[in-house]
Amino acid sequence: MSEHCEPVTHVDAEQTPVPDARQLTQWLGEPLARRLGVYALPDGFLLSVVIPVYNERETVREIVRRVRETPVPLEIILVDDGSTDGTR
Repeated sequence: MSEHCEPVTHVDAEQTPVPDARQLTQWLGEPLARRLGVYALPDGFLLSVVIPVYNERETVREIVRRVRETPVPLEIILVDDGSTDGTR
């Protein structure tokens, strides 16, 4: 191993910038980016996430938290299907 190259043993995800789809497409080329499922979101894109909940009182907050972490513009729609445990 060259003295100028240090092996990467840890990458801090919070400090490592993540390229967006347009950058990846530019680097990889359009055909490869499409094969890998890399697509730029159109301007104004909004993903609607419908989450059916039935007696999910203990888990619904965690589920919503995880969905909100998704780096995509989205709206969350919770549909309670007659829960009897107080899910709201």
